[in-house]
Amino acid sequence: MALRVAFIGFRHGHIHSLCDLLKARDDVEIVAACEEDPEARAGLADSDVAITHDSYEAMLGDVECDVIACGDYYGARGEELIRALEAGRHVIADKPLCTRIDELDRIEALARDRGLCVGCMLDLANAP
Repeated sequence: MALRVAFIGFRHGHIHSLCDLLKARDDVEIVAACEEDPEARAGLADSDVAITHDSYEAMLGDVECDVIACGDYYGARGEELIRALEAGRHVIADKPLCTRIDELDRIEALARDRGLCVGCMLDLANAP
């Protein structure tokens, strides 16, 4: 069975790299993509990202997925990841995961208590 991934936010270029990597895999299915900001959504018109939702809450409620990938603006990520973890989804985000210590504490507690994984895109780790 393929790993089902849904995306929230496309306001940072690194999330497009993750999207491209996942599209190339046979064992991953991108099941949804949400961009709530109308201007950012319009900017994706010429990309290969197929936006399926303009509401994160609707996507979380409507879409069966295993992982939420987050590339929204820095200040939104913490709360979006928390909501995903509360909904029982694993998460991966561009760096930083969040911008406040209380968000990090909540992310850590939810992941630990619910047995969920938290990933951070550190795509330059192997660069010279």
